[in-house]
Amino acid sequence: MKAFFLPLYLLLSSSFLFAEIPDSAWSELEKRFTSVRDSFEKSEKTYDGDKETDQKKLEAKAIPYLRSLLSYESAVRLIAVPKDEAEGLDKSSEFSSQEQRSIQKLRQEIRDADRERILAALAGDTDLADDEKASKGILKDELRLDKFFKTNSRKLTSEISKKERDYGKLLEKTNRDDPRRQKLKDEIEVLKDEVASIHEAIFGFRFGSGFREPFDESLEGKAAELLKEIIEEREKVYAFLKGEKSDGGEDEERAGTVGGSFLYSADLGVVLDVSGSMTPHLEKLRNEIEDFFEGPRYREVVGCRLDSCHFEYLRTNRSATTWATMNVMEELISVRGVDTVYWFNDLKDDQDVMSIRRLRNLLMRGGTRFHVKSLGKQPSRELDGIIYDFQS
Repeated sequence: MKAFFLPLYLLLSSSFLFAEIPDSAWSELEKRFTSVRDSFEKSEKTYDGDKETDQKKLEAKAIPYLRSLLSYESAVRLIAVPKDEAEGLDKSSEFSSQEQRSIQKLRQEIRDADRERILAALAGDTDLADDEKASKGILKDELRLDKFFKTNSRKLTSEISKKERDYGKLLEKTNRDDPRRQKLKDEIEVLKDEVASIHEAIFGFRFGSGFREPFDESLEGKAAELLKEIIEEREKVYAFLKGEKSDGGEDEERAGTVGGSFLYSADLGVVLDVSGSMTPHLEKLRNEIEDFFEGPRYREVVGCRLDSCHFEYLRTNRSATTWATMNVMEELISVRGVDTVYWFNDLKDDQDVMSIRRLRNLLMRGGTRFHVKSLGKQPSRELDGIIYDFQS
C-alpha cells in the first residue's frame, strides 16, 4: 500500500471527488514523476548523443517518456480541478439548453470517473494506465460524446469531403498556380473551422488544439508546483525529439485513393505492419501511396499490437516490440504533427482500452484523421469508434 489510502465509501461517493485532495496524493504523483525523470536522465548520460545509434536509442526511450509526462500532466489538471470548466459549450449557440445540459452532464461524468481512476491508482500500486475495467466504462461515455459530435457535424464533414475530392481532381488536371485550387483550399478551411467550433462546444477544446497546454494560472500550492515541473520537462523532451530534422511532409495538400481510402493530406504518416504475413503487400502499397504523395513519413512496426505502455515499463526490460505501435503513433501525431495517419495491418494482435483512449486523445489533440486498412480482422467496437475511414 502506498503512503495514503482511500476508504471504499469515499471512493464510491461522488462527493469525495469534489473534496480537497490530500497532500499524500500529490506527494505520490510527484514521487512517480521524479522517478521516471531520474530514470530518463540516467539514459541521457548512458547515450552521449554523438553516435547515430545512441541517438536512436535515446529517442526510442524519449517517446514513452513523453507519453508518461503528458499522462502526469493530465492527471494533475484533472484531480486539481473537479468541475469541468471548459468554456466552449457556454459560448456556443449550436445547441438548445437541454442539449447543452446533456453534453455538460456527460463531460462531467467522464471527468469524475477519470479522477476516481487516477486517485485509486495513486492509492495503490498500479500505473495510471492500468485500469482496463474503469477505462472501458469511460471510453464508452467518450464514444457517446463522439457520436453526438459526428451527428452535429455530419453535414459539414460531408461537404468537406466533396470539396477535397474536387481538389484531388484538380491536382491531376491543373498546375499549382491554378486559382481554383486556392479557392477550394480556402473553402475547405472555412468549413473545417466551423467543424472545429462544434468540436470545441462539445469537448471543451478545438480539434487540433495541440499537446502543449499552457500553465493553469488558477492552480496553487502543490498542484501548481508539480504542473510547472512537468511542463518544463515536457518542453525539454519536445525540443529534443523535434530537433532540426525532417523526414517527410508535403509542400501543399495532396490527395488520392490508397487501398480504397481517399486521403487528403499535407503531412501524411504511414504506419506499416512489417510482420511476415504483411510483407508481400508492402511494395505495392508504397507504390500506390507514392503515386499521390511525395513525402509520406513511413514507420515500420512488427505486428499491430496496441499496448498502453508508459516509460515505467521500459525500466523492466520488457520487449520494445510490445508497445512499438503506440510509440510510433505518439511520435507521428504528438511530435511530428502529421494531419493524417494511414495504418496498414491485419488487426490480429491485442488492443487494450487505455491505448485506444490514448490514441483517441492523440487524434483529437493533433487534429489528425485516422485511416485503417486491415487485411485480416475487423476493428473492435472501441477501435472502430475512433477510425475516420476503415477499409478491408
